Amino acid sequence: AECFNRVVTDEVRQENAECGSDMNSYRLSRARFWKEMFLQLTLLQLMRALR
Repeated sequence: AECFNRVVTDEVRQENAECGSDMNSYRLSRARFWKEMFLQLTLLQLMRALR
């Protein structure tokens, strides 16, 4: 969990730095980030179910 939190924090910082003050880019960045998080969590659940 600690490693996951570190990855999430680093990703958010990087995305915020890249977007600057452009709100549209910021929204797209957040949507992309949460989509990736959803996919990763779904894969993790599938892997656990297959054990």
